[in-house]
Amino acid sequence: MDTDTAPLLLQHFIDFNIFFVIGILLYRYCDFFIKHYKIGRKLSIVLLFILFECTVMIKLHVFHQHTSKCTALLMTLFSFIVLISGLKYEIRFRPLEKIGSFSYTLYVTHVATIYIVKTIFYKLGFGFYNIYSLYEWYFGIVASVLCAWGLYYAAEYPSINYLKKLRKKVRTSMQPA
Repeated sequence: MDTDTAPLLLQHFIDFNIFFVIGILLYRYCDFFIKHYKIGRKLSIVLLFILFECTVMIKLHVFHQHTSKCTALLMTLFSFIVLISGLKYEIRFRPLEKIGSFSYTLYVTHVATIYIVKTIFYKLGFGFYNIYSLYEWYFGIVASVLCAWGLYYAAEYPSINYLKKLRKKVRTSMQPA
């Protein structure tokens, strides 16, 4: 289906919501996937690095100007291996656990941050769509994580603590005397 002529609602469903459905299925059948996952611990880690590099290379050199279902599929496979092998072999990667605390903020802000990074590189003369260096792509990832971290601790974390205090206050005021 040509994405330029596809109905917007259908394109949105196929391009984005399919990953939501995959996440639901992964959650629902997590025990099944863990039981039947046959790739070893070390091979899983090697495969993750290979998948990540392949995704970056494909995105940079093949689909640099268009959304790619190929890279989305590779990242879905990457996420599957991270989750299932991590759960099966109890692989703990502390920096990823820290990122997990502000993952929603990262989800909400990563597109805007990448756009800002692309704009900065454009102003530096690198072109808006063609990021030629892997280091520039990695810079975008790091910038997204740092931006999300900063916004989490500047806005979301204080809000969460404030709401906890309010809830506690409401609970204590509602208790019978």
